[in-house]
Amino acid sequence: MQPLTGFRDFLPASCAERNYIFANWREVAGRYGFVEFDGPVLEELDLYKKKSGDEIVRQLYEFVEMVLDSAGISLRAPATGTFARAFPA
Repeated sequence: MQPLTGFRDFLPASCAERNYIFANWREVAGRYGFVEFDGPVLEELDLYKKKSGDEIVRQLYEFVEMVLDSAGISLRAPATGTFARAFPA
């Protein structure tokens, strides 16, 4: 069975290589004053609708949250929600 298009598995050897690159990348970036941040992988769909309108729904992976009153949620676009909260307009 193949992973989904655009996704890949990181088995031990390739995971070790990736971790080595990331560790060096973080170390060099830290020397120049960059700081790391991260955010959740899922975001409320309304966040994207407010910014881009209802048509954005067709461009995202949408899920229905069965626990929270069927609120729409989506896989985040790369760090969009995190940036919006970290740097509000």
